[in-house]
Amino acid sequence: MFADKSVKISEHYDDLNEGFVLDYAHLFKVNVKHKKRSTQGFLVAFNLNHSYRKITPGTISHEVFHATCAVLHDRGLLLTPDSEEAFSYLIDWMTDKVYDFMKHNNIKI
Repeated sequence: MFADKSVKISEHYDDLNEGFVLDYAHLFKVNVKHKKRSTQGFLVAFNLNHSYRKITPGTISHEVFHATCAVLHDRGLLLTPDSEEAFSYLIDWMTDKVYDFMKHNNIKI
């Protein structure tokens, strides 16, 4: 999710803490309804017009790392030398998805 101002995230996702305001960037665990079933997922949100902190490629990679850890930890996989490749592949895929979304929606940082 990209926002152009501080927004109440709970207005968009019912299961988030009431009144949580996105200030800069944050990772959330959310319930997602898809084709008549609910599942848990993760949402990375960015405020593109923060008053003094700009979203950078570093910010995106920072939040993608958190999202990767959350997804894989949720499935019982911890970051170790033996699991680095799984983490790296997921970071690669998620980063591509963020930049594809940004390109498709003409979002520039």
